[in-house]
Amino acid sequence: MAKRWRFYINGTVQGVGFRPFIFNLARKNALTGFVENNCDGVCIEIQSHSNYNLEQFCEEMLDNLPPLAQISKFDKIEITPLTSETEFCIQHTKNKTDKQSNSFPNLPPCDSATCKQCLSEFFDSNNRRYRYPFINCTNCGPRFTIINELPYDRASTTMSLFNQCKECLNEYNDPLDRRFHAQPNACSNCGPQIFLEPGAYKQDAALARTVELLNASQIIALKGLGGFQLLCDAYDQIAVKQLRERKKRPHKPFAVMFSDIEQIKKHCHINEVEKTLLLSKESPIVLLTKRTDFSLAPNICFNNHKLGAMLPATPLHHALLRDFKGPIVATSGNTTEEPIAYKNEEAKICLASIADAFLLNDRDIISRYDDSVITVHQNKPIMIRRARGFAPFAIELPFESKKQILALGGHLKSTFCIGKNKQAILSQHLGDLDDAKSLDNFVWVLDHYQKLFDFKPDLIARDFHPDYISTRLSTEISSRLNISSIAVQHHHAHIAACMVEHKISRPVLGIAMDGLGMGLDETIWGGEFFYCNFNEKYLFERLAHFKPVAMPGGAAAIKEPWRMMLGLIESFSDKNKEHFCQFIERITSIHTKEKITVIKKQIEQEFNSPYTSSCGRLFDAAATLLDVCSYQSFEGQAPSQLESLAQSAVNKSRDSFEFEVENIGDTLSIEMESVFTGMASDISKNIPTAIISLKFHQTIKNIVVQLCRDLGKKYDCKSVCLSGGVFQNQLLLSLVEHDLINEHFQVYYPQKIPTNDGGLSLGQLVIAANSI
Repeated sequence: MAKRWRFYINGTVQGVGFRPFIFNLARKNALTGFVENNCDGVCIEIQSHSNYNLEQFCEEMLDNLPPLAQISKFDKIEITPLTSETEFCIQHTKNKTDKQSNSFPNLPPCDSATCKQCLSEFFDSNNRRYRYPFINCTNCGPRFTIINELPYDRASTTMSLFNQCKECLNEYNDPLDRRFHAQPNACSNCGPQIFLEPGAYKQDAALARTVELLNASQIIALKGLGGFQLLCDAYDQIAVKQLRERKKRPHKPFAVMFSDIEQIKKHCHINEVEKTLLLSKESPIVLLTKRTDFSLAPNICFNNHKLGAMLPATPLHHALLRDFKGPIVATSGNTTEEPIAYKNEEAKICLASIADAFLLNDRDIISRYDDSVITVHQNKPIMIRRARGFAPFAIELPFESKKQILALGGHLKSTFCIGKNKQAILSQHLGDLDDAKSLDNFVWVLDHYQKLFDFKPDLIARDFHPDYISTRLSTEISSRLNISSIAVQHHHAHIAACMVEHKISRPVLGIAMDGLGMGLDETIWGGEFFYCNFNEKYLFERLAHFKPVAMPGGAAAIKEPWRMMLGLIESFSDKNKEHFCQFIERITSIHTKEKITVIKKQIEQEFNSPYTSSCGRLFDAAATLLDVCSYQSFEGQAPSQLESLAQSAVNKSRDSFEFEVENIGDTLSIEMESVFTGMASDISKNIPTAIISLKFHQTIKNIVVQLCRDLGKKYDCKSVCLSGGVFQNQLLLSLVEHDLINEHFQVYYPQKIPTNDGGLSLGQLVIAANSI
């Protein structure tokens, strides 16, 4: 007797060649039936008299997926066989779902770098798509950046404006062709085109003129996959200086795009994991260690020991890098703090004062996407900025949420997260919410996700800080929809995101270290030791923290870390204050004695001087004490320079500074007075700054390890989660991880989810769901 099976498949199974894959697999196994897209994903029905052929189909389907396909949910039921069916076919997409879905509608695939087959055709002068800048197939090209709505079909993308020529249409309709239903499919006769302004340069002439301008120290605004990039010659120090001045980005490192791995090796060290990431379909920026003979313009990343390196992700980039023959700076196409430009007319206005020319195209972008940024630690990739190539994707929750939950993240490196049943979807990196344009973009992307994924929140999770823009947005949304909101403590969310990523349900010691986040006592936290357990509702207990000290000027102390050091000194005993005379003299010579006196009074009177336990602020203070950085033009500048300095001295000293831990009520308080006094003493002895920086890193490591050892015994806990922006410091992470493993702890830290505030919204969502 014949058997007939029906499959409901959810995941990344549309726009990735999944249906032709199923079509060929079914025919190979002599099955009848059909495959079709719907709003939930893909529906398949197969029928045969051979049970072996049916089983073989299932096995091969799961073991040999197309390169971009991922299955997150797989349901199979047996149904009544049909008697009139004679073949297997691909049916038209259904816009309605066949069943009540318990998960999000099918996820569209992420945008993917040009595949090897397309690249081979692109540089083949005999191929009809020779040097066509928008060549793609089902294994590569734009996806989420061009989607208006689901299901993912050409009519629902910005490619709907381009009618395919006869040759492209034949490929599109042929199940045996790798461009079967490749929605962005096109060629030079029927698809998008590039052009350069000012002037009337088109196609090859536009590229040739771009190369001429780059060679003439000019800055180019190029429209890429997810928005504009600003480009200049990476060897040209004058061009880089102009870019910094025009973009108002004086110190933050720029990323560099290289033509191939061999070109990267001339300037950076690269291991196999880093190489694999650079060559992957996601094609992220990878942070690499610079070689000592690094010869690109020094003002690309100044004294930072790392360089953000990337390879071409689109055919246009491949052509440009091959023609230019040298590496180019490739940074986000925006003015500082604003979202990247993504529309032609918008870019020509907001980038007019930065770019000398615009390499444009007529394919519209729906969603802005920055380039993703990854670093490699102990041969494991760690996400720094999760965007193009990685977002969005579904994250499995450790329990089923009874409500649809929206989590709005924090203020810096903002993301949002939407959750339904046992799934969560984390948005792409949306930047800092410092201005109206950034907020408008955040709201637009949120609305886009809600429409795409048929999501309507029943509950909102937000940060505990009342003045964050995301918190104010939660108030507006909850009022408009008449739904409740839950405030989630910032650092608890950091640990929760780490626990979810690693599927940890047992109790952990959570070490959250970052710049700042509002604490439950309304002081600013940032150097916290928690006991966390998801098996009990919303359980986290603050066990220890750095001793709170004043931040004179509040936010001003972040921009000017010498203020933070002054706040520390004012908390020290009179006898130890004498060690910092040299530092006081230095800052007085810069900022005047009167200003220093005013700030001291400000601290004494507790006026605009909030108290903080932040570890990030301690790194700021250490950097300014060592005269490494006294003004930060971007977040994390001082700590990153301090890390680079310490890296240069690794293995030259195992020393550290003394510290004290005191019992303050129910918590332990870590006293840093002796640490900074020791640093000041080293400075007076002319000990090299790099050695002092290394000793400071090793001291923070000792603090973490000692407290984990003591608290682990007290709570019978040997699992540790490390999270927060401070743990982007790879030297510190390495030191802590090494010693904790030697103490027989299981150590976890975010890898797929950013350890910085980019992962907050996921943690907020999980805590809110668990607290219902």
